Amino acid sequence: MRAKGFTLLEALVAVGVLAAALGALALRLAHAADALRTLRHEIALVEAARNELAEALLVPVPSEERRFTRSWDGATLHVRWWAEKTALAGFVRENVEVRMEGEPPVRLFVYRALP
Repeated sequence: MRAKGFTLLEALVAVGVLAAALGALALRLAHAADALRTLRHEIALVEAARNELAEALLVPVPSEERRFTRSWDGATLHVRWWAEKTALAGFVRENVEVRMEGEPPVRLFVYRALP
């Protein structure tokens, strides 16, 4: 009569399968955490660029490019603002570029009528 239970080989195979599954899960979680970090930075950059454009609409259109830095939620943002003439007379395109170290820049623009 044979004893009930698992053999050592069956137990080792089960542990190996479980280890492989946990390793794959850990890798997926690492990728998800990295994607979340990138998404948070991009959201912060877009929000900062929108704020810069909103502030730019409150003052007359400067004739020269401006570059400056701002602190945003503990990070340093590098802001570049410039205006371009358009093909339509009486309008200008205001551009803003915001970047954070190690992240791709975000560029937004708005068309504005000249006074």
